[in-house]
Amino acid sequence: MEEMWESVLKIEASRIERYPRTGQVGDVFIADICHEFGDAINAFDFAISYMRCVLRVPRFSIHMASEAFAEMRRWLPYQLAEASDGVQIPVNRRYKPVGLLAEDWAEYEEYDHLKVAFSKEDLLAIAHRPTSSSYLFVDASAPWCLVRMSFGIWQG
Repeated sequence: MEEMWESVLKIEASRIERYPRTGQVGDVFIADICHEFGDAINAFDFAISYMRCVLRVPRFSIHMASEAFAEMRRWLPYQLAEASDGVQIPVNRRYKPVGLLAEDWAEYEEYDHLKVAFSKEDLLAIAHRPTSSSYLFVDASAPWCLVRMSFGIWQG
């Protein structure tokens, strides 16, 4: 709980040695965990556990210059992007495979361990709204905007 509390606070200027090219202060302090996931299910289980941990921090708000803000944008699934014919891969808010920090172009086909095959009906059932075919949330309901988010969304 203490570690999570620290991660949602703004990073002290004295700790910041440099800003990454992306402009996300927290990226300097977080790990690239993409290849730690055994498969896509493991990545989603991690995301749910991560959010349960964050939601246990009392009276929090996530500063955009915090480690937690950077973690959520890199480690949590934002979309199930088309990898190849009928196969998807969970990608982060930067449209990179979940957990990946690299800014370089990512060929989704190269991340076999994250591939899933959802039908169009399955994608619509889990999409943010029926008009969105593969996005799991939108900016207004993003996990880093938790003050407006219901815990029930993540219990699924």
